[in-house]
Formats: sequence, structure tokens, C-alpha cells
Amino acid sequence: MNKFAILVSLLSLWLGTAAGVQAQTYSPEAIDNLRYMVEEEKLAGNVYRAFAVLYPSIMPFKNIPRSEDTHFTALVSQAGLAGIDVSDLTSLAAGQFQNTTLQALYGNLIAQGSTSSFAALTVGKNIELLDIEDLLKAQALVPTTSSLYGVYGNLLNG
Repeated sequence: MNKFAILVSLLSLWLGTAAGVQAQTYSPEAIDNLRYMVEEEKLAGNVYRAFAVLYPSIMPFKNIPRSEDTHFTALVSQAGLAGIDVSDLTSLAAGQFQNTTLQALYGNLIAQGSTSSFAALTVGKNIELLDIEDLLKAQALVPTTSSLYGVYGNLLNG
């Protein structure tokens, strides 16, 4: 397990055992979607990190991965609060995904963005548009009173 995965696990454990926190329950569809969203946030961070190496002078590629890590951690924490084990996702190496659709998307995005800095910026824009669309869908699957609904909303605002 890498250092980042250990940090995420510890943060999730801490958040999940905080005083007064009650476990949330979600439909199987909402749980599957939460797992997907965890991997989608990982994908975004991985893509931005790869582009930061290819295009070191483009500051967003250096800065945005930290935001994506925060998004990833927030969703992993929500999974922990709901009693959903996502350690199989948090332990994956950079560029590796369980979801085959996201694995293929990662390869395509890296290939597209590797052709030029403009192409990489376009990929970044498309990642954010996809994220907004998927967060809206995910939010519709959970109760409006749930903490996960609020986190999805915060990620949309970010």
C-alpha cells in the first residue's frame, strides 16, 4: 500500500469514528456510483499529474492535482462513513483503475493530451465537464439530507 493510500485510509478511519457521526446507508446503485466517483476523481488527478510532467510550465497542471486529491479524499471519507470499503480502489497505482471504462478513458485522455499543451488543456476542460455531469447524476441517487449529497454539492461548487 502506498503512502497516499495509507493517509487516505487513516483519514477515513478518523472521520468515520468522529463523535456523533452515524453511518449512512445508500442503495446499491448509489454505492456503485460512489465507487465510480472515487475512481473518477483519481483519474482526474492522475491525468493532471501526467500532464504536469509533460508540460511543466503550465501551472494548472501543477495546482489542480491537489484539488483532485481533496475531492478523492472527501469521497473516500464518505465511503468510510457509510461502511463501504474502497481500499481496493485507494491501493491502485497511478494510472490503474478497476473500472474498465475509466481505464480506457484514462488511456485515451493521456494519448489526446500528449499531442500538445493545447490538447492537454482541452482534455482538462473535458474532464471537468464530465465531472460536473457525473456529480449531478450521483447527487440524484442519494437523499438530499445525506452527508454524501452535501459532499457532491461541494465538489460541484469547486
